[in-house]
Amino acid sequence: MASLIWADAWSNHVEEHGCERLGGRSIEDIMPRVPEEAHTYAEKWAKAIEKRNGRKLDELYEEALAANERENEGSPTRSSPEAFGHSLAYMAMGAGPSWFDDNAEFVLDDRPFEVPDVGVGGEALVQLMEIAGGRCKAAWNNPACPECGAFSRPGKTKCSNCGEPFPEKEED
Repeated sequence: MASLIWADAWSNHVEEHGCERLGGRSIEDIMPRVPEEAHTYAEKWAKAIEKRNGRKLDELYEEALAANERENEGSPTRSSPEAFGHSLAYMAMGAGPSWFDDNAEFVLDDRPFEVPDVGVGGEALVQLMEIAGGRCKAAWNNPACPECGAFSRPGKTKCSNCGEPFPEKEED
């Protein structure tokens, strides 16, 4: 989950900042190491999923595999523990593929399996995008707009988002 949460924040940073070319490349191949904060959010989200469903993640995964077997659905690559974790992270963010796109639905004690929605752009994404900006070498030479926080292409004198002029850089 942590890797996917960080990949989402890093790709949003890259898209907004334009500091990397993503075409034909996997974000996991170019993103910096997953920060501890992403692991903290992943643990927080995992605990919320466990609390909502009254079972630990490994038990939920076993239930998911049993449902696949009963319904003759799923596949080794789309039903792995990693795929389950990634799907849960996507479902918590309210974006991306759901576990149930490629796997059978299942119920727990007569109630459906649920993933609490943490929302795209929530606290985790905001904090992790700030961390991404600090780890992006291009951001050091092209900081975010002090007024709105958006990034503009290097060499611009005004923010492309809010139109505010950038402060003039001091000469060394």
